[in-house]
Amino acid sequence: MSADKQTFNRGEMIADKYEVLDRLDESPLGTHYRVKHTKTGKFIRLTMLNPAVANREKKEEIVAAYNAANKANHPNILRVGEVSQYQGVAFYTME
Repeated sequence: MSADKQTFNRGEMIADKYEVLDRLDESPLGTHYRVKHTKTGKFIRLTMLNPAVANREKKEEIVAAYNAANKANHPNILRVGEVSQYQGVAFYTME
């Protein structure tokens, strides 16, 4: 596997805790998957960020945006989960 792998198939694991169920779509932001968290059993959306969007120069900006989104708390807003990386590619999860 390459360090910039963006494509995952059903049943593959991401970060040893997210089982890929379906590839949802692709956008300029990255590739979006429906995954199952293996510990909680919850179904969530995981976005593997496009390396052109989530490069080292933009790391602080991405972390700041994540922290701001994570503070938002309203019943009509989707919750942001985790921001991390897998095989050198940044990803985030949300409900």
